[in-house]
Amino acid sequence: MVYAEADEGLPAISICPRCGARLVTKNLWHSCGTFTLEGLFSRSEPAVLDLARKYVALLYSPRVVKTADYGQRWRAHFVAIRAEADLDDELRAWLQESHDVVGMQSDLRAGVRGFTHEAHP
Repeated sequence: MVYAEADEGLPAISICPRCGARLVTKNLWHSCGTFTLEGLFSRSEPAVLDLARKYVALLYSPRVVKTADYGQRWRAHFVAIRAEADLDDELRAWLQESHDVVGMQSDLRAGVRGFTHEAHP
């Protein structure tokens, strides 16, 4: 591993010499390579790939200021609301999806699997 200089006050990071991944500890395991959602979910039901795409879009949204896992299946996403304009269609869609999937557990009733930490046949 190569060690990079860190910003002031932060520990040095490791950089994988094969893929350039920036790792927070010296021996942190990772997979070198470039992966696509389509490749990762090629044997899954189409609904699982659709969920993965939505999740990735939400995960990388600049509006999400914090996340927290709760339970084996769920992750809370915190969005800062600073003005009335922040209460837009995108946020409404996220809230509706959260209600439907988490609150009503529509993914379980529909038989959609793929975002749990449990092993499935």
